Amino acid sequence: MSARLFAIGDLHLSFAKPKPMDIFGPAWINHAERMAEAWRRTVRPDDVVLVAGDHSWGLRLEEAQPDLDFIASLPGQKILTKGNHDYWWPDGAGRLRALERPGLWFIREEPISAGGYLVTGARWWDSPECEWGEAIEAAATAKGGGGKAEGPRRGVPDPESLRVREMDRLRRRLARLGNAAETRGARGARVCLLHFPPLPASGEPSSLTRLMDEFEVDWCVFGHIHGTRAGGMPPGARMRIHRTEYALCSLDQIGFAPVMLHGGGAT
Repeated sequence: MSARLFAIGDLHLSFAKPKPMDIFGPAWINHAERMAEAWRRTVRPDDVVLVAGDHSWGLRLEEAQPDLDFIASLPGQKILTKGNHDYWWPDGAGRLRALERPGLWFIREEPISAGGYLVTGARWWDSPECEWGEAIEAAATAKGGGGKAEGPRRGVPDPESLRVREMDRLRRRLARLGNAAETRGARGARVCLLHFPPLPASGEPSSLTRLMDEFEVDWCVFGHIHGTRAGGMPPGARMRIHRTEYALCSLDQIGFAPVMLHGGGAT
């Protein structure tokens, strides 16, 4: 029997160099402590927790390390993907693997098997066909909060190149997910973990939802979206397109607590 499956995203931690999140509104006051309390109250050690990017405001690994230690200390088998603010995320599978420890894994080329689920994913990127409006950077700039991470910008590809690269990476990883599922007999437990949304707020199909169909993905989890959004898919909602269930799990969209996707009565 599979473990329970939870999702959460956009923790935006900053223990090494504090960056108050309440510039985004009073809901973010003491968000890390409140989130951790809810997490410990809800998640068991054998549960699988998908964490959908933007883990730390740290620009370098040494700045992000206390935030990673904090996540590692929480219950469950945590699987992390990269967000657009995770500038600390190291290049190369070896360096990423060196950060892992029991109960803490990072999305890379090979799928991760945990609790009866096979998990892969990517960061993805902003896409005109997956439009949700402004994200947290725009909201912070409007408030004068300087919410944009001040990371290195030289050599950053244009958005279309990033989308093509991320799509190729995701297709390659999903193919490996399918191969692993068939080999290990785990068909029906395929999970894709993203940061950017794979579909628009209206819930209309997109190139990514068609990719999920192609590789028979059961759950697709994403974050990145904050604040109130208009459209057919309300903030924090889950939606099914064919066999795939899509779940938005940005921290402020799920009440600052992990949301259960499967197990324990969840469907």
